[in-house]
Amino acid sequence: MYSDKSRNIESTVKKKSPVTRRVTHILIRTRDILSQRMVPRNPGVASYYKTFMETIYSHLEGSHAVWAISHAGHCQTSIKFSGPGVYDLTEQIKHKVSFLKEYIPAGASVTLVGHSIGCKIILDCIKTFKGDNGVSVTQSYLLFPTIERMKETPQGVKLWPMLCYFRWLVVLLAAIVNLLPSLFKHKLFRLFYLNVPSCCADATVELLHPNIVRNVLWMAFHELKEVRNPDLPTLDQFSNNILIYYGAKDGWCPLSFREELLIQLPNINSQICSMNIDHAFVLHSSEDMGKLLAQWMK
Repeated sequence: MYSDKSRNIESTVKKKSPVTRRVTHILIRTRDILSQRMVPRNPGVASYYKTFMETIYSHLEGSHAVWAISHAGHCQTSIKFSGPGVYDLTEQIKHKVSFLKEYIPAGASVTLVGHSIGCKIILDCIKTFKGDNGVSVTQSYLLFPTIERMKETPQGVKLWPMLCYFRWLVVLLAAIVNLLPSLFKHKLFRLFYLNVPSCCADATVELLHPNIVRNVLWMAFHELKEVRNPDLPTLDQFSNNILIYYGAKDGWCPLSFREELLIQLPNINSQICSMNIDHAFVLHSSEDMGKLLAQWMK
């Protein structure tokens, strides 16, 4: 559990490290020299990345601590604060920066991994953090990045009317579904998503709380509204330490965005997925992505 009490924000942290040898919800201060931090997409529940994290940890033979932090308000916690209750994109960025500054031990070498909107958040973290407290950010991996023009993408066009006018209806439906027994909600999820890791089913059931859905939609609304132009100065400044990984067919980050980015930053390291992996890779391709990321990090 991570609590940013200065702004009344809380979230869940998942960790796999040589200290615990398992994934846990409990944040433990460590002295790991090599560590990796995962910033998720939206919805941002760390449990979605359990298989992904375990695969990375296994293929790196325990040499790195692997952490994932949920977005504020996207997970159910036992701690109650009197904060605003909903957090926009700016608050989520501040939340991750605060975590990095407070909990990464001095002298650690850190790899940052972002997925979807997590890539935008990582770019802001890099720009803000810059080795504070003796910590070195050695590499950043941006997976299926939503770092520009989200409202103009095929998925953005579809979702914008709902995010503008019908968030209340989705929250209401979530409140109704949330009244169902947990076992029934798991079975309902399995009707739509076959052969999905159990951690994803657990994370989705957790998301069905109306307050969490409200946070997910509020953040998404601000993403589409605010994520416009790519942060070219930051991408250029840290180009030697950034790898951008685009999906071959991704409704959130079309390959035309990559082509235009390469015109402006021809030296940026970008790759196109050749494994036909979907944007939401945690549902069906966590192991494949985990193995690939571990290869990059070796």
